[in-house]
Amino acid sequence: MNYYLVALALHALVAVLGIGQVVALLVLASDAQTGNDRLSWTLSVMSRLARVVGISLGLMLLTGIVVMIPTGGAYGRAWWFRIAFLLFILLGAFNGMLQGALRKASGPASDAKTAAVARLPMLTRVMVGIAAIIVILMASKPF
Repeated sequence: MNYYLVALALHALVAVLGIGQVVALLVLASDAQTGNDRLSWTLSVMSRLARVVGISLGLMLLTGIVVMIPTGGAYGRAWWFRIAFLLFILLGAFNGMLQGALRKASGPASDAKTAAVARLPMLTRVMVGIAAIIVILMASKPF
């Protein structure tokens, strides 16, 4: 097996196992409600998953660079890749916003906590949407 195929397989593995956790974040966010007796547990699990997604984003960047080396950066000249890369950066930004909201939501009862908990479903929906568009672009290479 050649170097390119190994790097591509690792890239896909990180995408599925790491970035795929955004769907789990969405499911958990739908259960996160102030006053819910499981809120503390839900926020704890979401925080751990958001860290996994953050680490996976770093690994995606690293494996993506490794995939680009043997191609001489050919993907970087394609518009579908450029758009997917910008969306990748946006996904990282939303993951950072999610982690900030989770920190506020894990704090003592306050209006800020209530607002942070209320933001969780929206943030995770956007993250799932961004990840889905990236997958569609990477799989179809439309332009």
